[in-house]
Formats: sequence, C-alpha cells, structure tokens
Amino acid sequence: MTAITSTSTARASGSSSHALLHHAHPFTTIDESDVDFETARLIAELHLQDIADIEGRRKGKGRAGVKSDEEYALELMMSELQSVVSISEDNRLAQSISKALETDAAYLDAFMTAEAAAEADRRVAEAVSNGQPLPPPIPAQTRLEHRAFDMEPKFVDDSLAPIQTVKSLAPKVKGTDAGKQPVRTVSHTPAGTIASSSRSGTKEPRVECTACGERVRVGKAFLTSCSHQYCPDCLNDLVEAFTRDESLYPLRCCKEPIDIHAVRPFITKPGLATLFEVKHSEFSVPVSDRLYCAAPTCSAFLDSVNQYRDQFVQCPNCAFSTCRLCKQAYHFGDCAHVNAATDAVRDLARQQGWQTCPGCNAIVELDVGCYHMTCRCRKEFCYLCAQTWKQCTCPQWDENRLVTAAQQRVQNEVGVREAAREAYVAPIAWQARIREMANTLRENHECNNHSWRYRHGGGQCQSCYHTLPQFLLICRNCRYLACKRCTLNRL
Repeated sequence: MTAITSTSTARASGSSSHALLHHAHPFTTIDESDVDFETARLIAELHLQDIADIEGRRKGKGRAGVKSDEEYALELMMSELQSVVSISEDNRLAQSISKALETDAAYLDAFMTAEAAAEADRRVAEAVSNGQPLPPPIPAQTRLEHRAFDMEPKFVDDSLAPIQTVKSLAPKVKGTDAGKQPVRTVSHTPAGTIASSSRSGTKEPRVECTACGERVRVGKAFLTSCSHQYCPDCLNDLVEAFTRDESLYPLRCCKEPIDIHAVRPFITKPGLATLFEVKHSEFSVPVSDRLYCAAPTCSAFLDSVNQYRDQFVQCPNCAFSTCRLCKQAYHFGDCAHVNAATDAVRDLARQQGWQTCPGCNAIVELDVGCYHMTCRCRKEFCYLCAQTWKQCTCPQWDENRLVTAAQQRVQNEVGVREAAREAYVAPIAWQARIREMANTLRENHECNNHSWRYRHGGGQCQSCYHTLPQFLLICRNCRYLACKRCTLNRL
C-alpha cells in the first residue's frame, strides 16, 4: 500500500494552506500495518476534500502562471492520495472476485469430479458390451461413490455477520499525540461497504431455501415448525403438488404438520389458494366416507356421506344425482346390482393375487418389498390377510421379493455402474453382499429414522417413482432411495 499522510482535520474559516501544512501536528507517515484498505481509502478521501477546500480558498491569491512550493506540495500529496483511493478500489474488486471463486470452487470441483467419473463409466460400459477386461476405477469414480461426496457442497457465507463499527478513523500516528486529534467515526459491513454514521443501515438477512438451495430474504421465506425455510416458489410448488397427490396430506415437513392458515398468505399462484383449501377439506374426510358426483364428466367432491340424510344427493355443479349408499348414479330400487358388480371385481382381484385395503376398499398390488402395506388412505395392513398391521401372524416377506429388494438396496448404495462392475468382476462377493442385506431386511425392514445423504447419478425415487436425472438422496441406514421432496414432505 502507498504510504499516506495525516493532517489535522480542523477547518476554521480563516485557515490557510500554510496553517494546514505547518500545523502543530505536521504531516507524518502512517504505519501501513495499522490501517486496512477501506480505512486508508476513507482517510485519503477526507484529505482530498481538505485539499479541495484549500485550493478553493486560494483561487486568485497567487501570481498567475507561477506555482509556489506549497502548490507543488499539494499537487504531490493529491497524486499520492488518489493513488491510495485507486489501490483501495482495486483491492475491493480483487476481494469480490476472490469471494466468488471461494463460493463456486466447491461446486466446480464436484462438477468436474462428476464429469470425469461419467467419462470413466462410459469406458467401463463399452468394455462390458465388447467383452473386454474392465479398466481400473479412477480416483473420480471412487470419490463420487463415497458416502461423504456431496454434489451440493455447503458454503458458509459471512455476509450475515453482525455489522461492525470502526471506533476511529484516525489511526495511531507516529510522533504525534493521537489523543488530541479529532475523531471521525463510520460504520461498515463485512462486505466492505462504507457509509457515514448518519446513513448507516442494515440489509435484511437472507436464508437458504431447504428445497432448492437458493438464498431468499428472510421476510419472504416460510418457516416451518422444524426450522426449515421455503422460498415462495418452492412453497407454491409444494402446495400445487399437494392438490394432485393425496400422499402429501397432511401438508408436512420432517413429519411435522404445516399450519394451513400460516401457508395461506404465501400462496401467490392464481386460484391455487382456493383449490388448496378445497383439497384439504376433501383429504381430511376418510376415504370410505367420501362422496363424489357419479357423473364421469364431473366427479366433484360432494362431502362426507355422513353429512346427508337422503339417499340421493344432487351435485351443485352439474345437477347429477348420486346414491350416497352405493356411491353410484341415481337408480331405482336397492343397490344389489351395484354390489354384484363390485363382487365381480373383488373376485378378479383374488384371482390375480391383489388385495383390498380394509380402510378404503381400494384394490392394491404388491410389486416389491415386504407385506407391510400403507394405503393412500394411510391405513396400514398385511398384504396377505388384509388385517391391521402387526395384528396377524403372517410372514413379513416373500423370499423372492426379499432377494429382489436386497439387490435393489445394495445397488442403491454403490450405484448402478459399480454394481455392474462388482457383479462382473467378483460375482461371489456380490452375491454374499446381497445375502447380507437380505438378512438385515428380514430382521429390520422398517427404518423409522432416516438419515439422508446425496447420491449423484440420478435414478427413480422409490417413494413417488419419479425419475430424476442428476441426483437422489439415499438413507444411510436402510439404503432407501428417494427424491428431496419425498424426504421432506412425504416420508
């Protein structure tokens, strides 16, 4: 940093440049180690303002075309001070660039690792398809498949640190009595923005959205009871998904319900607030008690069957009449013919090995997993006997499904690429690993406390069955694979 000088800040109306230059406290060099760039810049600007005042008072007092030693000294000092200001501006720009690089470095490193691993995986796939020996894994593949690897590394931003105040802009000056010098105080933020004490203010802090990771002003974020923050866009997306997917009822985060009255002011999409309230009212009624309009082109929710006394209910939207007993279209006589059709569907379900939910009478089919079923109506029951879960003596697993589930969990843990490599290179060890996971699932198939980490590579969520191209989350305990929405708002 260029050495700068200090002068008295007294500005008596009758003072002259002579008084400034030959004050009782003459110019002395400030030790650079005592001053930071911003403080030096402010001191330099104050001195420049002093010089401008002096030159304004001196106009017309000297001989034309002749500069005195005093004027040369002021010009030299002004050049030095302007150099200090320029250096400070360059330093501010350098710090800004450095912070940007620091913020993005982790993301760039993770991205480059993923790209290198993807290229290596492509070579492995080509080798497998051509029947050639597999190339050894590169460090990027090993790092990518490690549990600690994170495609979205966290960066600690110090921009939310408390505002600090500089006690004095007048640093310790060698050879002077600093205690007698006037003091000018300013406040500045950690980012380096300087303002006078009369204009200082605080910016509204920002928080990170739990769903998308974007930083949003704390006043616009929605805070849940589990201390998670949602930006307006993500909250509106969640509410919109809720209106289409009953498994998100009740609206929740980390298994804790979200107050619908608190959500209402944050819903900004046109018509979404009304639809949300209608769907919340519908989902709050047990499935077996819900009555819908029997008209295929309407199907509006009419209310709970317990709210009506008459057998037939007229839809307020289309005026179609629905029987509240059999929930079919208006008909004469009893509902025997409807029950006969339902019995035929039940017979078909039994022939196909399907089961009927005892809570809502919906027909369900087990694809993979244990016999513990959780219906959309939130009824938990045994797939074999349809009894309430843990109220029967049926086995928990079918052995074939158990092996399939164990293979899926191991594949979730190591990734599709590594699973293919291990099964090809060491098939005996691979099968032993699957048997070990099968034994674990047989004894402890329920994971009540998921511990999630990011897993790069994308895949299908085992909860909502949506396919994500870039990454999913995997439970460290049970190796269950899920998308971020399911980990927060469904599981």
